[in-house]
Amino acid sequence: MEKKQTAVEWLLGEVSRLNDENYDLDFGIPEDIAIKAKEIEKKQMKDFFYRGDDYSCGCYDSPTDNDFEEDYNKIYGK
Repeated sequence: MEKKQTAVEWLLGEVSRLNDENYDLDFGIPEDIAIKAKEIEKKQMKDFFYRGDDYSCGCYDSPTDNDFEEDYNKIYGK
């Protein structure tokens, strides 16, 4: 399975690419802001992961943090 990028990772990559291609941007995202954005995005994904269980038929075990981390790592390779 090919690993995917999160939206935040894509955005950071595009900003870096544009800066590297000399678009006269001279714009970078400070590391602490990039880390915080990734944390917020991952939390939103986790919330959605658990919310999906609310709509299930009740025939599955309730998801755990380990279930989320396993799926997240499988998809995004973290």
